[in-house]
Amino acid sequence: DFFVFQNFELKHCLISFDLKIGILDLALLSIIKDIDISFLATLWLAMRFIYVPIYILGIDYVRTIVWAVSLICLIMMGISFL
Repeated sequence: DFFVFQNFELKHCLISFDLKIGILDLALLSIIKDIDISFLATLWLAMRFIYVPIYILGIDYVRTIVWAVSLICLIMMGISFL
């Protein structure tokens, strides 16, 4: 059961890859509009890639922190467009 659930999480991460590409597209668009969110987008993407091995290793508290940082990055990127 453990490996089945881990495989599900990996598939979910790959399915949401389109969202990651969309976020990077928004980062490039923001540079054109003189709204620089490239750091936030890079940090968000790094946190998402770091999340998978931490999830597989089962480090719950660190996983929560990584997830929270990625969520804060998304919120800050959204606020930048206002």
